[in-house]
Amino acid sequence: MDVTLESRIRNRAYAIWEAEGHPHGEEQRHWEMARLEVLSAEAAAKTPRAPRKTPAAPKVVVNAEPAAEPAVRRKAKPATSDKTTSAAKPASRRAKTPKSTETLDA
Repeated sequence: MDVTLESRIRNRAYAIWEAEGHPHGEEQRHWEMARLEVLSAEAAAKTPRAPRKTPAAPKVVVNAEPAAEPAVRRKAKPATSDKTTSAAKPASRRAKTPKSTETLDA
């Protein structure tokens, strides 16, 4: 067995032993679990994988013209079926000046 492989297995077995609360008499099981984990991690690292496709960057569209302003909505006038209920138009507040028929000679 490779020295570095054995040390990785030993370190992993120790981590498993600590994680389980230091139980006695489980050395073989811990060693076997660690050996399988380390070997499967190595096999996965050696397996060639297809290159990952990176998602294309979103396309940025630049408009030369600004967006049109939204149409202004006007409030609807209440429908009245009876014309007698509508208020009379208020009188003009501007004072009317009488028209002069005389001409001034200067």
